[in-house]
Parts: sequence; structure tokens; C-alpha cells
Amino acid sequence: MTTLLIVAGLLHLALLPISLSVPRVLDLRGELARLSPIVRKMVWVHGAYISGMIVAFGVITLVEARALAEGEMPILAALMAAFWLGRLGVQLFYFTTEHWPKGRLFELGRYAMTAMFAYWAAVYSFVAAAGWLR
Repeated sequence: MTTLLIVAGLLHLALLPISLSVPRVLDLRGELARLSPIVRKMVWVHGAYISGMIVAFGVITLVEARALAEGEMPILAALMAAFWLGRLGVQLFYFTTEHWPKGRLFELGRYAMTAMFAYWAAVYSFVAAAGWLR
């Protein structure tokens, strides 16, 4: 279980460079220019907070992998599972393929992100359940 958690932590950190490229790839500045300044700022703040949470999840998972694997923090694992289950649901049922940029690289990226969301949801759900059943 510890190895699965270490992989999960590393994947969180691997997502950061991808997240940082999203504003450029999607021309977020251009797209947001049509919105009011407060709405623009809210979008940037939400994005920064979500990115911060993802980094925090990765660091916490790497630092506390053994404790999580031993079932010491099931509530934390449940929080991360809920976060990623929610994001997986958005990926599968809200962001349809028509929303994504076109091209083989973007299609591959969409599949890779969906796989990561599913991996995190499964690992953290299992860790939370195992901790509570311990």
C-alpha cells in the first residue's frame, strides 16, 4: 500500500507542470478578458487554490505514506478520495470531448488525466476504508 501511495504522491507533483501550462494552452488570458475584473480574479484565485491543494495532497501523501498505509489517518484519505471522486465525475460527465482542444496530444492528455483521477480516487478510497475497518 505504501508504494501505491508514493506513486500517488509523485503523480500529484507531476500534474503541477501540466496545470501550469493550461492557461497558455487554453489562452486563458484571452478567454477571461471578456469577463469582468472580479470574475477574472475569481477564476485565477480558484485555479491557484486548486493547484495548491493538489501540491499539498502530493506532499502530504509522500511525507505520510507509511501512516496513511497503516490506517492512521482515514479521514484525510477520505477527504482526498472525495476530492478525486468529484473531479473524476466532472471529467467523465461534465467535460465532454467537445470541450477539449482537438489533436492527438490533447486526447492522450485527457485519457492520462482521467486515469490519474481514477487512480487517486481508488487508492485514497481504499486507504480510507482500510483505515476505518482496521
